[in-house]
Formats: sequence, structure tokens, C-alpha cells
Amino acid sequence: MAAVEISTEPAVRDYVRSEFMKKAVINTKPTKDGNTLIDPYHDYAIVKWIANKPLSGFKDGQWLLIQKAEEEKLIEVSLGFPYDVANTLMQEFETMYLSDGVSRTAQLWNEQRRQIIKDALNSILLPLLEKEARMLLTTRAKQWVGQECGLALWKKAAMAPCRVETEEEFDEDDLPRILACCYGDSPQVSTTFVMLDSSGEILNTLHTPHLFSSEKDQRKHRDMERLEKFMLEYQPQIAVVGAGGGQKSIQASKTILQAVHKLIEMNPKEVKGRLERMNANIVDESLARIYEASAISKDQLPGQPGIVRRAVYLGRYLQSPLASVAALCGPSREILSYSLHELQKFLSDDERYAVIEQILVTVTNQVGIDLNMAAVHEWLFTPLQFVCGLGARKASTMQRIIQGAGRISNRKELLTQLRLMKKTVFINSCAYFRISSGQAASGNQIIEPLDDTRIHPESYTLAREMADIVFREENEVEEGAEEDIYELAVDYVRSHPHIMQHLDIDAYILHEKEKHGTTKPETLKDIYMEFLHWFKEWRYSYTSPSDEEIFTLLTGETEQTMGVGKLLTVKVIGVVERGIRCELGNGLLGFIQKDDFSDDPSVDYQQIPIGSMITCRVKNINKRIIDDSPRIRYYSVDLTCRGNSMRVDDWERVWSKEAYFDREALKSSNEQEKATKAKDDEKRKSFKPRMIVHPQFQNISMSDAIESLTEKDVGEIIIRPSSKGPTHLSITLKFYDGVYTHIDVLEGGKDSKDFTSFLSLGKTLKIGEDVFEDLDEVIARYVDPLVSNLKEMLRYRKFRRGRKEEVDDLLRQDKSANPSRIVYAFSISHEHPGAFLLSYLRSTNIHHEYISLHPNGYRFRRRMFEKIDKLVKFFQEHVNDPVLEPNRSLAAMVPMKGPAPAASPAVNTWGVAERQSPANWDGGGWNAVKSSNQQVNWERLSGPNALPGHTNNWGTAGGSGGFGESWMRESGQAGFNGWEKDSRPDHHAGRGSSIGGRFSGAAFRGGGRLGRGDGYRGGFGGRGGRAPGRGGRWGREGQSNRTAWGQGPGRTGWGQGLSTSNDGRVFGSKDEGWGQGTSSGANDATGWGQSQVERKDGGSSTGWEDAPAATASKSGWGDDGGWGQSSAGKSIDEQQDDDGW
Repeated sequence: MAAVEISTEPAVRDYVRSEFMKKAVINTKPTKDGNTLIDPYHDYAIVKWIANKPLSGFKDGQWLLIQKAEEEKLIEVSLGFPYDVANTLMQEFETMYLSDGVSRTAQLWNEQRRQIIKDALNSILLPLLEKEARMLLTTRAKQWVGQECGLALWKKAAMAPCRVETEEEFDEDDLPRILACCYGDSPQVSTTFVMLDSSGEILNTLHTPHLFSSEKDQRKHRDMERLEKFMLEYQPQIAVVGAGGGQKSIQASKTILQAVHKLIEMNPKEVKGRLERMNANIVDESLARIYEASAISKDQLPGQPGIVRRAVYLGRYLQSPLASVAALCGPSREILSYSLHELQKFLSDDERYAVIEQILVTVTNQVGIDLNMAAVHEWLFTPLQFVCGLGARKASTMQRIIQGAGRISNRKELLTQLRLMKKTVFINSCAYFRISSGQAASGNQIIEPLDDTRIHPESYTLAREMADIVFREENEVEEGAEEDIYELAVDYVRSHPHIMQHLDIDAYILHEKEKHGTTKPETLKDIYMEFLHWFKEWRYSYTSPSDEEIFTLLTGETEQTMGVGKLLTVKVIGVVERGIRCELGNGLLGFIQKDDFSDDPSVDYQQIPIGSMITCRVKNINKRIIDDSPRIRYYSVDLTCRGNSMRVDDWERVWSKEAYFDREALKSSNEQEKATKAKDDEKRKSFKPRMIVHPQFQNISMSDAIESLTEKDVGEIIIRPSSKGPTHLSITLKFYDGVYTHIDVLEGGKDSKDFTSFLSLGKTLKIGEDVFEDLDEVIARYVDPLVSNLKEMLRYRKFRRGRKEEVDDLLRQDKSANPSRIVYAFSISHEHPGAFLLSYLRSTNIHHEYISLHPNGYRFRRRMFEKIDKLVKFFQEHVNDPVLEPNRSLAAMVPMKGPAPAASPAVNTWGVAERQSPANWDGGGWNAVKSSNQQVNWERLSGPNALPGHTNNWGTAGGSGGFGESWMRESGQAGFNGWEKDSRPDHHAGRGSSIGGRFSGAAFRGGGRLGRGDGYRGGFGGRGGRAPGRGGRWGREGQSNRTAWGQGPGRTGWGQGLSTSNDGRVFGSKDEGWGQGTSSGANDATGWGQSQVERKDGGSSTGWEDAPAATASKSGWGDDGGWGQSSAGKSIDEQQDDDGW
């Protein structure tokens, strides 16, 4: 509450806001995608790396680029105080807010006050000011873009009509006759010439479909003759050619000039000097094409084809740019299709049109509109809607009435006779209506000469008085000589505007003030200027486009798209002695001098094949067209491929435009990118890809798969090659943010003789005990249900985010709030990816249990639950049931890690315990029996079940035995030969038979069980009691040295262990034994457990304790250092630290 009160204090807010706006800075850096996508020529290149740029540094529209790049997640933006400024501000607040006391209580309160200040600043004020600053920057940037758009439109609309100098006398208000040409590329839309009179009306049109055919084509010459006759008949004063034809537009311009020269030569008298000064100008077609497709063009030029409407617009634009631009501002607002600025996309249509409307209102009211001229030529009425006080609706009504009346004699007529508007509207708009004297003269109508000026009718009296004084001084007329002297004076000043220079306007203003007591100095100055110039044309004059502008019009290329230093990919079209001729993507021709091809002079550029693509850099652009008749030399681009030119840092062009560009960060990023690329290249070199085609499959490593899934949603997968070899695939699943699990897929049905079969997908796919035919089935039957269950858990109301410790804290808080309840929550097990953690608090201690995820539900306490609600119900009903602690090897409980042999039903695994031998057994034995699912289990044959007088031992005899089975016929020799590392000479059994015994020749089956399995034969002597292979390996019949004690990787078999026995059949670097995973992988091996058992004689000795096969439990190394046995028929996710049997 104190922090809120401080943050809402006006003085505090004002001070922090002032400091924030002055000292806050903006930093940007690219995201992973942005670092890849934003190159030096990208639109966002200039904002990729910005360091400590103050808010006051944003003068243009750059913030809009930053904002857009941030929305597209290409850059990250931070806006706030620098670290030192934030510390200084914090110290200022502490100085004013903290107590000066030194007592313990004062210090404790000061700590609370510091926290209040931090909350007020960091949690309330600064985030609020950041939001405010972002809005302010956006507003400023949009205003700047709007101004730039307005400036571009101003250049289009505020241009004066094009005029020509002739020897003939003509009214300065008359516009030139114009010949407009548009290129057509087909017989249906052929090159068209349109002749316009001085009022912009069509005189005639000419279509020339064969004008640009080959010289041998007679139709070309006929079209040329028709064009000459057309020009001779109408004798245009100006010719314009649309730039939409590219190089053909240049040819059209040249063709017009050729026709002019021929006409002057052949018909000098008929031309009369009119065509001698004519030029053919290439002009922009952008607005003309918009007009061609607009509805107003069809209304103004009904029945005319599109190319004619386009050509008419080109001509009319030179006669009245304002009316032509205003024509595109109808109800459909076609003007919005015109590109005014590269950043205009950041403005809405309404924002852009508001700028356009403002510019056209300004231009229209400064120029005015000649109502009588517009009454005769409808297309000149388009600016009327932008007159102050009117609008589109009033302008439409006014246009209709004026056209019905035919002409307007004076301004007052609009208010009195025609009653077009009310007095208020008339007062607002009448000064911008021009009633020219020549157009207004009609019968007995009284003509007001001041109606042909910019002077408002309210100021006519002031204007007449000023004209009267000048007229009397000039003509020495006495005061009061004539009553109608005012009208005469105005006409005289109009005819002789130079006499106004004799008037001292400042002295006249003082005279009027003394005479009338009040004055309007600004109005008097405006009247003076209007009398001096009489509707002077203040707009800038039309000028022919420069070579640079024509190059952009014809090619569409700018300095940003194709400037000097730009990298281009070009096509080789020819190789000559001087170098290589190339064609650019925009149709321009390029040339690489032989000296610019390579730094190495020994490289032969003539070996470059025609049609090949090469990368080079722009050296120079020739933007001038040279007319070497009859040929025209068009634009050309000089290119270079030299190494020193290609190695130029393209980013230098970017940071030279931005003072706050972070060069060091860019350099560091480039170095890191190079290192990453080198690492990736190394990976690709060492990686062996698989020939598998599937949308979800990628030939990438596990780390790359995790990196690819980082930005993706939970539940997304990537199928990739497995590190286990070509018979396995791995499915990497994004289990949670930062948590990934890997599902092992075993491939089957591969031909061992065909190497390519190992690179392609197996005929069968197996996950655990589930078999699939292809990857689509794997996704549909396994992955999709798995992900569905995963997301269901993440959406569950009791699911909590965070690690185990964070969830524990939440439970303690819930328990404090509800002491009588048993609080619980589900969370992700970050320590064991692929499992969920159920945490609950009954009284004091928090308990944790693991839940494994399966396609068909959730496994909890050895039960499978299809829905979470059923699991929760079971948990609530059995919350107080005793539960064994989870197994230490919880990583093995994740089912998605693939088929673990020890997790298979009714499979036992064997492992080696400590380096001590178990004590002698009692009179029993171990026998292999089958459980209900036909899998082999081992059970201890107790005394009553053992063969009478027989002892079943596992052991070595005389240090020379392998693993053997001996049936001792001597009665009463129970406990004969246990499993010992140090054999004794008097111990019997081992490989072969012992005293009076026989070798059984039994072969055990298995995975944790030896013998036949996946085609391998192993066990004690193999079949029929064959001798073992070398080095502790038991050979297959006819094939030795296959696998050690079983089936090798991924299965369960006999392990190897260091023994004091010197027979060479058992070896290794550490104690390993009947292990799972690999033949020598005993660290995670499971098997026998050693425990203290009660001997038959009543004593206690260390030996093997038996347990029924159906209830045998999973084991690793027991807490008592013994051997454990896996639970028959149970999967790994149910292991519960069963130590021993």
C-alpha cells in the first residue's frame, strides 16, 4: 500500500517521468530467428543491434521498425534506465525516504522502506512509464511517417501545370496541347497515342500495334507514317510517355522525336515552329494505372479502353496535377493504393487518408478553383470537395447545380440566385472560388473584378480603398471626383499591377489605423500582394525528370535495392575478350571486366559456362541513356568478383547510418555464428544420416533436436536416428519447457546382407511390447495418445509449475492456510524426464510419489488409470496406505526411454554383488520354472522340493571351473560349493561333472536368462553341453565368440567380473555380473541380492534368500549389499527399492 501511495504522488510521478524521458535508453538484440533472417539488406538491419539509444534520439520512423520486428519475434527490446542511472535514482529516493536512526529497529524499518521504494519504482512506476514511452514513440514515429507521406504527395499535387514557350500570343491561363503515349505489349492492348486539347479533352486516339516490330516489317513503317500524320494534324506542344514499358518507353520517346524531326524537315510551313521546341518526357505511370482501374475514370471517359484512360490521365496530370490527384480521392479512396513512403504500411488507411486530405485541402485553398472552367470541363471539379467549408456531399450538389446553370457571373450569385449554400458556408468558402472575367462575361451580368482574386468579399471595401489611393496618386485624380472611381481603380490596378510598388504598405497601414481607429494589418498586406501579382502561381514549376529519376521509373530500382556495393546473383550470357556479359534479374545488362573477375590472375574467366549463375558486387551503375542513332545504349551495370571486393563488410553500410548501432555486439555475434557453423559442419561430417522420408523425421543429433524443439510447443516431436545404431530410432518429445524425453524405437525385418536396408526404415517398429508397421502408426497409436495424456495432466487443476522444491513450498503455504486438509499437487519431474511427481503433505513431512506416462493412461502404485480423476480418487482413498520408497534408479522408470529388458514381464536379471562369496547353501537348489505367461523364472528348491541327496551348486572348482551345474549324489553334503571368487581345491562342480556327478547339458533360456534369444544360443556349454568359447564367452553351435553370457546390447545377459580365478573365462575391470543392457554393463545390472538368511540348522549365515517367482521384486544392489531380483511380470516404473529377495 505504501508503494502504491508513493507511485501515485503527483510530485514523484512528475519527477520520475521527467528523468525517464531524459535518461531512459533503448537496447535491441536479435532473437535466434532474427539473427539468421536479418542480413545487412533486410528492412530490420538498422535496428538489429542498438545500444543505449535515448528516447530523444528517435527523430524518424525507426521505432516502428523496432516495434514490428519485436512483434515478429525477430528482435528483443529493452526500454528503461541504464544500470547506473537506476542506482542513482534509488539513492535519491532512499535519501529522502529512509530514516537517519541507527538503532536496530530503525535499520529494520529502513529495510522495509527500501523494499517499498523498489516496489514503487520497479513494479509500478517504471513499467507504467515504459508503456507510456512506447506509446509516445509510436505516436511520434507515425507523425513523422505521416509528414513524409504528406511531403511526397505535396510534390505530386502542388506542382504547377506544365507550360511551354511559343512565339504565338496566348492567354497565360491556357494549357498546352499534349500527346500522351502508353506502351502496349499485345495486339489487343497495343501502344496507344492520345491527343488532348488545352482543356484536357480527347481530340483523337491512335493505336499502333506494330510500332516496335523489326525494321523489315512493313507494318512498322505504316504505323510510323500514321503517327507522323497524327502529329502533323494536331501539332502537340508537349509529349509524355508512360514509364510502364521499361526500355520500350525509351524507344517510344525516341520514336516521337524521330517523327518530329521528320515533320520539321518535310513540312516546315505546316509545323510553323510549334514542334521545334517539343520534348518527349518519360513520366511515372503509378497514378495513371490506379486511375485506369478506378470507377471515376469510367464515369469521366465512358466507352474508352483502359490504356486510353491511362494515357488521358498522363496528359491531364501535366495540365492540372491537383485535379488529377484529387480525382483519386472519391468514395473508394483509390489514392490509398499509391505508395508515398516505404513506412506507410505502419499507418492505417484512415491515418494515411487524413494526411492526404490535409495536403489536398491546403493546396486547393491556396490555388483556388475556377468554377466556370470546371463547369465546362467536368474533370476539373474534383478538387471542389477540398475547399474549406465544403465536403464531398456539398461539393457534389454544388457541381450539379453549377453545371446546370452553365456559368457563374460573380461570387454573390452562389448565395443569392443559386442558393447553393447558407451564409456561414459561403463566408468560409467563397474566397477560394475564382470567377475569371473572360468566363463570367454574359449579357447584362455585373462583373466584379475582385472575384478573380484571392481577396475575401468581406475585405472588398479595404481592397477598393487601397486601389483608389494608388490610382489617384498615379493619375492625379482629386478626391471625390467620381462616384464609380472604385471600380475604375480596381480595373486600372489589374491592368497595371506594377504601380502597387509605389505604395508604402507599412505607412498605409498606419494611415488606416489613424483614420479608422482599427485596422487589419495582415489582411492589408495580403490585399497588397494580391494586387501586385493577381492570382500569382506560387506552386513550383514542372521540370523534366533527371537521369536518376528516369532510371528508377524504368527499372524500379533504388539506392536501397540496387546501390553500389550491393551483392547480386547474375546469369552469364556471354564471354568476350574484355570480360563476361551478364544479365541481372531485373533485365538490365551487366559486365565483369576480366581484371575484376578474380584476385588470382591465373584464373581463366573464359572457362565460365554460359548460363551459369555467379555472385558478384555492384561496382558502378551507368544511369544515363546514350542515343547513338539508330541504336540506343541503355543502362548497364559494372560488376566485380574480386576477392577483396567480395570480402567487404556489408554491415558497414548499415552502422554508418545509425550512431547507436552496437558494433561490438555484432562482431561478437558473427564470431559466435562462425564457431557454431564450424561446429555444425563438424557434426554433419561425422553424422551418418538415414534414408527415411517422413515429415517428422530429421537427420539431426539429440542436442540439435532439443534445440529445434526449444521454441516449439509442449508435445511436439522430432524423429531422428538413434545412437544405438541403424536398428533403432529415437523420438525426441518436448515433455515440458526445458524437459525432453526420448522414446526408443526398435526396428526389425532388416536384411543383414543388404547394407542399404540398415539405412532405410525397418519393416516393423517396436516400442516396448507394442509393434507398429510404420511411423504414421507410431504417431497415431503411441505418440498422439501419449501427448494427449501429457496435456491433460498439464491442464489439470492440481498441476503446479516449478521444480520439486518450489512445489513443496506451495504445499506448505496451502497447508498453513488449511491445516486440517491433506494438500497435494502434481508437477513435472525435472530430475527424471518423462515422469510426473505427486507431492502431498499430510501433517509435517512432504511425501513424493512418481507417476509414469503411457499412451493408455497414467501408472501409479502399479496400477494403470485412464483418467487423472480416477487416479486422484484412488490416491485419496489410499493416501494412508504404506508405500515403499521409490527406487533410486528412477531414470529407468520412464517408459519412453525404450524397451528395457529388465522391465519385460517375468524376466529376471542377474548381477554380481560385492567381492565376497555367499555362504554355503542349505540343502536345496535353484530350478527354472515357467510362470503363467510362459516366461522363465527362477525359484529356490527348498529342502523338501530338492532331489533327495542332491545339492545344486553354482560355483567354481579348483579355480578351473566356469559356470556349471552339478548334481551331487552324496547325501548330506548340503551347502557344497557356494559362489566364491577364491576357489578351493576341495570344492567340486564347475564345468563338467563332479564326484559321481554328471553334466546336465541344460541350456538356460533367456534375457536374464541365457540361451536362445533372437537367434543367439548361449548358456552353460550351449546345446548338448558344448564347451564354452574363449574368454568367458559361450559359443554358439558352430560359431564362437558371439556374445558374452547372453545377448549383448539392449538385452540381459551374463556379466563379467574380476575374479581371482586364473582360468581366463571370467574377466573384467570391475565387479560385473549377470547384468542388463550390455554384456559388461554391470553398474546398472540387477540380479541376485544377498541377505542374511536363517540356515536349516538354526544358525544365521549369509546366503541366497529365496522368494516365490510370482512375487520376486526388482533389485539392484540392495542396502545390505546383496543381490536383488527383478519383479516377474512388472515394469521398471514400479520399482520400489526391494533389497535382495
